[in-house]
Amino acid sequence: MKFQGTFTRALQGDFGRWEVTFTTHDKESALKLKTQDNTKQLAIDVVEWREKRSKDANAYFHVLVDKIAKKLNQSLDDVKKRLVCDYGAVACIARIPATANLDDIYKYTKLIGESKGTKEPCNDWYIFKPTHTLDTKEMATLIDGTVQEAQQLDIETKTPQQIAELVSLWGQE
Repeated sequence: MKFQGTFTRALQGDFGRWEVTFTTHDKESALKLKTQDNTKQLAIDVVEWREKRSKDANAYFHVLVDKIAKKLNQSLDDVKKRLVCDYGAVACIARIPATANLDDIYKYTKLIGESKGTKEPCNDWYIFKPTHTLDTKEMATLIDGTVQEAQQLDIETKTPQQIAELVSLWGQE
């Protein structure tokens, strides 16, 4: 179960146990938790909440990719890959044998260079998240970089106010 809330307090209880309290407006999740068997252990992962990016933000990114591709006379896939690899979020770094080309396996990769200290020749690669998995902060970074490139090519972009509106809509869909 995943829901949004804020940390309220932590109280030390008996036998070295702690009681941790969160506050939420998600009544359904709270009621579901209330009916849990409190003798069973739960895995609890507390992370900062980030709204998913809106479909409007993703659509706007793709509109700009299309305009940039046309202006540069390049394929949509090539332009999208370059933008994701320049402004997107790194999912992980992989070390693979130098004889393998990660570009043949996964779409959003960037070669870092030859690995040092390995017995066999290897290369290190950045592996980037696909755009549909980005959170609001990551998507905002991708759109900002894409907008800057579009503007450098004299491609009309949304005004800062319109872009701010897109940002304000994130998570409302």
